[in-house]
Amino acid sequence: MTAARASSPRRPGWPRAWRRNAEGYLFALPWFVGFFGLLLGPMVASLAISFSTYDVINPPRWVGLANF
Repeated sequence: MTAARASSPRRPGWPRAWRRNAEGYLFALPWFVGFFGLLLGPMVASLAISFSTYDVINPPRWVGLANF
């Protein structure tokens, strides 16, 4: 004989694993903000500047692969 298994009703909202690990994610958040803001941001900006003609007075002008 198998007993009928009562399924617990699912609560709407975040998955259970996210709620259980939310404190760890919040502790890691400053690292992710620093990584994306201080590492990837300047890398993308320098890549964009490398494909443009740029001086201090005039705004950057896109030249594509002409710099290379």
